Amino acid sequence: MRKPKTTEIFSPEPPGNLSERAKTLWLAYAGPVLKSPGQLALFQSGLEALDRAAQARELIAKEGLTIATDRGKIAHQHPALNILKEAEATTLKVFKTLCLHGPGKWNRSAVPSIEDIMNENY
Repeated sequence: MRKPKTTEIFSPEPPGNLSERAKTLWLAYAGPVLKSPGQLALFQSGLEALDRAAQARELIAKEGLTIATDRGKIAHQHPALNILKEAEATTLKVFKTLCLHGPGKWNRSAVPSIEDIMNENY
């Protein structure tokens, strides 16, 4: 005997280590769009990378694109630029893997697109 389908939407709580921005995205996607434990684990990794990118962006804004060494006073690229690059690449890869970058089967007006997320337009 089959169980009748329920219309209840599964919505797990967001992980505590995420920023408020990432928690908002978690609540928008986890449950209505992403349901399996594998999808949720991958999505969490993507949101953690999104948070790292935001932290690196803040540090670069505060300290500038270059830093000077104490020894030679030569300007070098800020190390946070590499963190930013890697974190943004990871976020985009995760979101594309989860098919969150294009038209989906859900109400797109209720869920921000990857472009909006990366540009913080949500």
